[in-house]
Amino acid sequence: RNAVTYLLGCWIRNGAKWTSLAGASGVQDFAFGDFWWAIVVLQSRGYAADWANPAMVPIFDLANCERSANVFVENDGPLAPWLCCVSQGLRQGDEVLDLYR
Repeated sequence: RNAVTYLLGCWIRNGAKWTSLAGASGVQDFAFGDFWWAIVVLQSRGYAADWANPAMVPIFDLANCERSANVFVENDGPLAPWLCCVSQGLRQGDEVLDLYR
């Protein structure tokens, strides 16, 4: 409940500015639900990195999150490539599982 109250407060303080920025970028009808969705995506699909936490990494969010991961991620900085390394044998059709944070 505290998180909802916090996010609602952020929206009340900044929503008009964010809606205006979205409209200037061609996004119409930006609302609290869109803000909420973005927060959920960031928290559930972001990776911990030394240079950003959470970091959104294209393609890597296709992996599913699982405590018993079968891959691990290596990265040496914001401009370095992200490497997804298999930690156990995978067969065709197996899910790629990573612990996002």
